[in-house]
Amino acid sequence: MGTYGGGLSLYDQKQDKWENLNVPNGLADAFVYKTLKVSNGDIWIATWSGANRVRGGDLMDRSKWDVYTVENTKGGLPNDWVYSLEEGKDGEIWLATEGGLARFKDDKWQNWNHAKGVGADYEKIKNDPQFGTDPAKFSEHHAKQKKEMGWETLASPSTPITSFR
Repeated sequence: MGTYGGGLSLYDQKQDKWENLNVPNGLADAFVYKTLKVSNGDIWIATWSGANRVRGGDLMDRSKWDVYTVENTKGGLPNDWVYSLEEGKDGEIWLATEGGLARFKDDKWQNWNHAKGVGADYEKIKNDPQFGTDPAKFSEHHAKQKKEMGWETLASPSTPITSFR
């Protein structure tokens, strides 16, 4: 189970106890939005500071943990704030981030952001009252995202991708 600031909590029914994993265990961030076990046995974890892949699902073996961020994927992951994960029909992993959509397939990254057609056209939504406040003025995270996405000249960026259907 992912927690809001407490990392990943695992419940052992046989022993009736909780095991907690956090940043020192390899977790990208203590804020966990989603976990996903995929068909090859890997476990993916969506966090506020990137995504984890635990190869083979062995959560207790730190050597099996990978962390993916904007920096170490050279922009393949369009934003470090990863909200959701899903497995595609061919085993690819789809990641919904604050800055766009990413696909991890055959150890390669591909992404789509607002400029590549993901999200509503800013010109069509900019006058909507909900976009009247620029979150970058109040949040260091949103200010960083605005800079990463090249939105410095916009009054307010469009909404992030937060889930899959």
